[in-house]
Amino acid sequence: MRLRAVRLPDQLQVGGTWVVLTVAFEVLFGRLVAGLSWERLFRDYNILEGGLMPLGLAVLFFAPWIAARLRGLY
Repeated sequence: MRLRAVRLPDQLQVGGTWVVLTVAFEVLFGRLVAGLSWERLFRDYNILEGGLMPLGLAVLFFAPWIAARLRGLY
């Protein structure tokens, strides 16, 4: 199944949706299943403390656009 996201706004919307779903999963799983504290969860998002999650989310956000570029859609 293809999303047919050939325009930049569509690609960023797909990336943004994946970012929101990823953060929601991280928070819900971390709190409800793993029993992690809010402090522990936020530590993964703090670049100054070595958390790399924001970098991963940035790559995830731009991944549809990058894939379109690599496929020659631009």
